[in-house]
Amino acid sequence: RDTTPPESGWKVPYDGPVDESFKVTRKKEKKEKKDKETVMPYPGMYYGMQGMQTAFMDPHAAERQMQEYARLQQEGAKRRLEEEFHRQKREEALRREAERKRKEEARKKQEEIRKKREEEQKKQKELAEQRIKEGKAVFLLRKAIQKLNAATPESMETVQKELEETMKLHLEEAGSQKDYMKGEADKYLEQTKKRIELLNEAKRKAQEKKEADEKRRQELESRAKKLLAELSGLLDMAEKGVEQLRETATPLETSDEQSLPEVEACAEAVEAAGASCKTLIKTCMDFLVSHGPEMKEPPGPVGVAVLGPSELKQLMARCLTRINECTKLSDGVLFAVRAVKDALAR
Repeated sequence: RDTTPPESGWKVPYDGPVDESFKVTRKKEKKEKKDKETVMPYPGMYYGMQGMQTAFMDPHAAERQMQEYARLQQEGAKRRLEEEFHRQKREEALRREAERKRKEEARKKQEEIRKKREEEQKKQKELAEQRIKEGKAVFLLRKAIQKLNAATPESMETVQKELEETMKLHLEEAGSQKDYMKGEADKYLEQTKKRIELLNEAKRKAQEKKEADEKRRQELESRAKKLLAELSGLLDMAEKGVEQLRETATPLETSDEQSLPEVEACAEAVEAAGASCKTLIKTCMDFLVSHGPEMKEPPGPVGVAVLGPSELKQLMARCLTRINECTKLSDGVLFAVRAVKDALAR
């Protein structure tokens, strides 16, 4: 029988299913070698013609030759089986080694994938934490910057110090927004400083105006008091003139005991005193008309409420009252004297 291995029908592995893709192809020189090895021995191939003669002379020689042939066949078959066994064993070892390498490569690949996934997850977690940290830092920085909008000249130093402390603590944590937030802080700080400077300048000007107005008010008040004092002096003279007028008209109270010439002489004296009194009262009135605006109450400080009439208003009211009294008294005395004179004339 043919002892060469078949070209197909091989099981890979040896205890697995038939692998149709596995083919065995014999090379020409190997085939010739195997043909030589598998040449069937025949009687006389070992002994030549002499052996054949011996075989014919010895009836058991052919049997021994056949036995030798069978032994050689069995050894060849055994050898081929052993070679096939070792070949399959080597193939199995190679397959197992390949399988081991494949599994090792798969394990390494899975390990690399796992490590890569863990690194990616770690990176994502760090990025998320960084974003949260950046967001918190940006929030605190914006909060400190926004306080500059409400800063006043009194609170500017405190607000600026708080902003500097916040920048020192959280600017580095702002990450990608570090430069932007620093620029925003510098811009708002510069704007706030300019605004505070304008406020301080306006406050200084307002204070200067207030002081100037107060100085002007005090000057006007002092001038008004001086003029009222001068008017009061003129009124004192007018009141004295009215008093002299009354004294001059006193004799006419007993006109029944006096003669007509005496009454006329007294009436003329009263007229002369009345004219002098009228002149004094007119002087007061002219002074009041001329300097009246200067004697008015000057405007008070803005936003300051004044309770009750001021001193100037009270002085002015008294002066007007005195002028009215002088006018009323002088007119009354002159009217009475004229009435007495007219009565005696009839």
